[in-house]
Amino acid sequence: MLNPYEFDEKVLKKAIVDLINGKRLRYHRPIIESDSKLDSLIEYFHKEYKNKDFYKIRKKLRKGFYEKGIELGFNNSWFKVACGSYSTMPTFGRNYFFDSNEQIYKYGTKSALKDTVIIPKHTRLITYNELAKKLIYNVYPSKVRRWVNNPAVTKIGLYLKVSKRNFPNRVPSVSIMYVLSGNVMPKVLK
Repeated sequence: MLNPYEFDEKVLKKAIVDLINGKRLRYHRPIIESDSKLDSLIEYFHKEYKNKDFYKIRKKLRKGFYEKGIELGFNNSWFKVACGSYSTMPTFGRNYFFDSNEQIYKYGTKSALKDTVIIPKHTRLITYNELAKKLIYNVYPSKVRRWVNNPAVTKIGLYLKVSKRNFPNRVPSVSIMYVLSGNVMPKVLK
């Protein structure tokens, strides 16, 4: 289970790659590998444009992918960039608060703790696999999702950013940017 206030990025990255590979194996497609060169390429753009939001960084990455990729020794002919975000705890639009006595999130408001009749319920925790599924399949642009299962895609680069703004009153959210790449010529993609 994923603990929203003790979050491990390495486990989530592994869960994302395992989720993609599990689906690819079911349809007899080759396994996709995490590429450290692609990871460093995404990290470079996030450091270079750290004051911009994810969607603007995505545009910069798309424009400068080949120039910077060749410098880092990455020569593949095709790529797709997607980004998205999701909360580390599904709230479903309901109010929640952090109970500091029990160190857990609960549905409702803090004033409900004073009430003796209404007992606030604990929020539902999700697994790393559920979060990986939300991050991969709820991305922008949505047309990139179909390339996750494309047999010509061989490499993936991941970048995760955990936003702990107004923590613990607000649940941390995870933003992801990933690059899919493979040796595919544009005429094959039509």
